[in-house]
Amino acid sequence: MSTPSLPAIPTHLASLALACSWTWVIGMVFPAFMVKDFGWPGWIVFVVPNAIGAASVGFLLRSRAHTEAFARTHRVAIRVFTYATIAFHGFVLVSLLPTVGWLAPAWKSAAVVVGLAILVASITGRSLVWFVRAGLFAMLGSIACFVLGGIFSGGETYTTPSVAGEFPFPMVVLALAGTALGFLTCPFLDATFLQIRAELDPPRRGRGAFAGAFSGPFLVLVGMTALYGSGLLGEGTISQYILLHLVLQSVYTCGFHARAHRTDPGAQPLDAITPALALAGGGLIGLAWALVGNFRLGYELFLSLYALPFPAYVWIVCVWARRPDRRSLAVLGLAVLVAAPLFWMGYIRGVWALVPLGVAVVLAAPALLWVGRPGVRSAAS
Repeated sequence: MSTPSLPAIPTHLASLALACSWTWVIGMVFPAFMVKDFGWPGWIVFVVPNAIGAASVGFLLRSRAHTEAFARTHRVAIRVFTYATIAFHGFVLVSLLPTVGWLAPAWKSAAVVVGLAILVASITGRSLVWFVRAGLFAMLGSIACFVLGGIFSGGETYTTPSVAGEFPFPMVVLALAGTALGFLTCPFLDATFLQIRAELDPPRRGRGAFAGAFSGPFLVLVGMTALYGSGLLGEGTISQYILLHLVLQSVYTCGFHARAHRTDPGAQPLDAITPALALAGGGLIGLAWALVGNFRLGYELFLSLYALPFPAYVWIVCVWARRPDRRSLAVLGLAVLVAAPLFWMGYIRGVWALVPLGVAVVLAAPALLWVGRPGVRSAAS
């Protein structure tokens, strides 16, 4: 994750870039499902661990050297995270854009996503400073879309979340276990976070940028999701301006990830276009999925990557093993295999009591790292 010497990045612009980079198709869609299931407490359960986990990157990665060492050690996982994230955007855009009449049927939206993939490939050569500055325009553009969506819909686009959802209140406490595991860990595999953190020395600048991003602008963006979410789920009006907001943030996020991927020290020449191919590939998956399944199920299958395997990797391999080796990866695979049915029954089938059990499997898995090993190993820092 090493980068050449660059002009100093203003902390306030870094905060906006971080907020927009993290407001992708999870922050722009998942709160709508949480509100539908649990009412406004579901939004709280989404936001609190999310903001804490994202902000913690600026505090726990203590310096440029620490950040770059972490990125080198876990390079493969970070690259897989990048591909999955970009493909997720393609899937969601192809699934949602047809709600604008002139983009239906879905193949027209798939063509739009291919065009966006070309756009993403064209901006990967931009500098880190360019992307940080572009975060300001992405933020302002999204706010403008939100305002215009309200003006031209006569207020029908936005619905205040209700207090209660489809599941009784105690269930949201059980769901919190899963959201906490995912959101407290996944930010450490985000290549855009790592690149910005590496440029923000001394440490107080890193802490300030990450704390500022997730105590202010990020809350504004996901607060918008809570208001327009009913339209995304087909229960209200969805404005074309809100879909433009989704496209704007998606292009920014995918372009930023593609830039980080291309400038990775171990990058190959083809890495200039492979992220764009992932975006187009995700769109093709969305096109095929429209023929065989409902959007929420497909969305949650993508989302499951950020609920189980990625968090389990961070907890088992990054925190405890501290490096990916044969033993830690075997423990990771076993933990995912055992926990996956519990997560499936909990999140997909609505048996929420099983979610904490799945989380417990992941949290307990590092004990297997030392089974059969002589001596006692201290906890990872």
